[in-house]
Amino acid sequence: MSDGATGTSPDALAAGCAPALRIDGDLTVYTAGEWHARLAAAVGASAEQAALIDLSRITEIDTAGLQLLLVAKRAAAARHRPFALLAPSPCARELLRLLGLGHLICEAVPGEPEAPAGARP
Repeated sequence: MSDGATGTSPDALAAGCAPALRIDGDLTVYTAGEWHARLAAAVGASAEQAALIDLSRITEIDTAGLQLLLVAKRAAAARHRPFALLAPSPCARELLRLLGLGHLICEAVPGEPEAPAGARP
Protein backbone atom coordinates (compact mmCIF):
# COMPACT_ATOMS: atom_id res chain seq x y z
CA MET A 1 0.00 0.00 0.00
CA SER A 2 1.24 3.54 -0.63
CA ASP A 3 1.83 6.44 1.72
CA GLY A 4 -0.86 8.50 0.00
CA ALA A 5 1.40 11.44 -0.83
CA THR A 6 3.65 9.84 -3.42
CA GLY A 7 2.15 6.46 -4.19
CA THR A 8 5.27 4.75 -2.79
CA SER A 9 5.12 1.89 -0.30
CA PRO A 10 6.54 2.57 3.20
CA ASP A 11 9.17 -0.17 2.77
CA ALA A 12 10.38 1.38 -0.50
CA LEU A 13 10.60 4.80 1.17
CA ALA A 14 13.02 3.51 3.78
CA ALA A 15 15.50 2.05 1.30
CA GLY A 16 18.72 3.98 1.73
CA CYS A 17 17.20 6.65 4.00
CA ALA A 18 17.85 7.49 7.62
CA PRO A 19 14.95 8.14 9.99
CA ALA A 20 14.07 11.82 10.39
CA LEU A 21 13.28 11.14 14.06
CA ARG A 22 13.49 8.24 16.51
CA ILE A 23 10.94 8.35 19.31
CA ASP A 24 12.27 6.87 22.56
CA GLY A 25 9.99 6.08 25.51
CA ASP A 26 6.42 7.21 25.84
CA LEU A 27 4.34 9.00 23.21
CA THR A 28 1.38 9.93 25.38
CA VAL A 29 -0.64 12.89 26.58
CA TYR A 30 2.08 13.47 29.19
CA THR A 31 4.87 13.81 26.60
CA ALA A 32 2.86 15.27 23.70
CA GLY A 33 4.25 18.80 24.04
CA GLU A 34 7.86 17.62 23.89
CA TRP A 35 7.31 15.31 20.91
CA HIS A 36 5.09 17.74 19.00
CA ALA A 37 7.97 20.18 18.50
CA ARG A 38 10.39 17.40 17.53
CA LEU A 39 7.96 15.86 15.03
CA ALA A 40 7.24 19.26 13.46
CA ALA A 41 10.97 19.93 13.06
CA ALA A 42 11.60 16.46 11.58
CA VAL A 43 8.79 16.77 9.03
CA GLY A 44 9.74 20.33 8.10
CA ALA A 45 13.48 19.62 7.80
CA SER A 46 14.17 18.60 4.21
CA ALA A 47 11.55 18.62 1.50
CA GLU A 48 13.72 16.31 -0.60
CA GLN A 49 13.68 13.32 1.77
CA ALA A 50 10.95 11.11 3.12
CA ALA A 51 9.67 11.84 6.62
CA LEU A 52 10.53 8.54 8.28
CA ILE A 53 9.63 8.25 11.96
CA ASP A 54 11.26 5.38 13.86
CA LEU A 55 8.84 3.93 16.43
CA SER A 56 10.96 0.93 17.44
CA ARG A 57 11.70 2.32 20.92
CA ILE A 58 8.22 3.46 21.93
CA THR A 59 7.28 1.95 25.28
CA GLU A 60 3.75 3.38 25.50
CA ILE A 61 1.44 5.20 23.09
CA ASP A 62 -2.07 6.57 23.55
CA THR A 63 -4.52 8.48 21.38
CA ALA A 64 -2.68 11.76 22.01
CA GLY A 65 0.50 10.17 20.64
CA LEU A 66 -1.39 8.76 17.68
CA GLN A 67 -2.84 12.20 17.00
CA LEU A 68 0.68 13.65 16.87
CA LEU A 69 1.70 11.04 14.30
CA LEU A 70 -1.35 11.82 12.17
CA VAL A 71 -0.64 15.57 12.36
CA ALA A 72 2.93 14.84 11.23
CA LYS A 73 1.60 12.73 8.34
CA ARG A 74 -0.71 15.57 7.28
CA ALA A 75 2.15 18.09 7.49
CA ALA A 76 4.35 15.83 5.35
CA ALA A 77 1.57 15.47 2.76
CA ALA A 78 1.15 19.26 2.64
CA ARG A 79 4.87 19.49 1.78
CA HIS A 80 4.53 16.63 -0.76
CA ARG A 81 6.91 14.52 1.35
CA PRO A 82 6.50 10.77 1.66
CA PHE A 83 5.76 9.63 5.22
CA ALA A 84 6.20 6.27 6.94
CA LEU A 85 6.40 4.84 10.45
CA LEU A 86 9.43 2.59 10.83
CA ALA A 87 9.58 -0.68 12.79
CA PRO A 88 6.93 0.12 15.41
CA SER A 89 7.30 -1.45 18.84
CA PRO A 90 4.62 -4.02 19.75
CA CYS A 91 2.41 -1.46 21.54
CA ALA A 92 2.63 1.02 18.64
CA ARG A 93 2.04 -1.71 16.05
CA GLU A 94 -1.03 -2.95 17.91
CA LEU A 95 -2.59 0.52 18.09
CA LEU A 96 -1.85 1.32 14.43
CA ARG A 97 -3.33 -1.95 13.20
CA LEU A 98 -6.33 -1.71 15.53
CA LEU A 99 -7.19 1.69 14.07
CA GLY A 100 -6.63 0.68 10.45
CA LEU A 101 -3.33 2.54 10.03
CA GLY A 102 -1.15 -0.50 9.36
CA HIS A 103 -0.51 0.76 5.83
CA LEU A 104 1.81 3.42 7.29
CA ILE A 105 4.15 0.81 8.79
CA CYS A 106 7.57 0.11 7.33
CA GLU A 107 8.99 -3.12 8.74
CA ALA A 108 12.73 -2.44 8.35
CA VAL A 109 14.76 0.30 10.00
CA PRO A 110 17.19 1.85 7.50
CA GLY A 111 20.79 0.97 8.20
CA GLU A 112 19.91 -2.29 9.95
CA PRO A 113 19.95 -5.72 8.33
CA GLU A 114 16.58 -6.93 7.10
CA ALA A 115 14.93 -9.76 8.99
CA PRO A 116 14.45 -13.06 7.16
CA ALA A 117 11.19 -13.33 5.22
CA GLY A 118 8.28 -14.06 7.51
CA ALA A 119 10.13 -13.03 10.69
CA ARG A 120 8.45 -10.58 13.04
CA PRO A 121 10.16 -8.34 15.60
